[in-house]
Amino acid sequence: MLGIVFTSLVEMLEDNISPEFADEVLVKANLENDGAFTAVGYYHFQ
Repeated sequence: MLGIVFTSLVEMLEDNISPEFADEVLVKANLENDGAFTAVGYYHFQ
């Protein structure tokens, strides 16, 4: 999946709810990359 999807989602959470909530979501997702995405990267959708 393109990184733009992930970066857009995080940006939406930060803008519409709060940056703290976006951080909380990423922490609870327990991602391999700790939520560090680039818009031009490709990531597994799982």
